[in-house]
Amino acid sequence: MYRVALQKGITDDLGGEVEERLKSKEMLKAEHQELEVYVEQQGREWARRMLEAQFALRAALEEHVEVVGVDKVKRPFARDSERRMRR
Repeated sequence: MYRVALQKGITDDLGGEVEERLKSKEMLKAEHQELEVYVEQQGREWARRMLEAQFALRAALEEHVEVVGVDKVKRPFARDSERRMRR
């Protein structure tokens, strides 16, 4: 089990910004729909940052191994990952 944390503060800053914005006079006077749109957009940004941090964590934990072909020749280069991402 790896004990590596996601980048500290990657979402903390955004949370504080959103909280301050929601407390602002402008947002206290805003229509309900405007608040919903704002919170939905910021929620998506938070989720994007979390996903980005998780990908960075995977990259940091990736173990590089020495590869030797059947011809006993070391292969010093790395190929792109075989993992496919959903669109």
